[in-house]
Amino acid sequence: MRYFFRYELENLAGRTKFRLENFYGSFEREDFNSSSKEQILVLRK
Repeated sequence: MRYFFRYELENLAGRTKFRLENFYGSFEREDFNSSSKEQILVLRK
């Protein structure tokens, strides 16, 4: 298993043809913060 920092995921997404639309801290679309247990990226083509 590998953990990612937010900036790593944003950087990886920026290298693709996708556009980062949103970054959430849960599947309930809560804001991402230091206590978030999940990192949910919404990407658009």
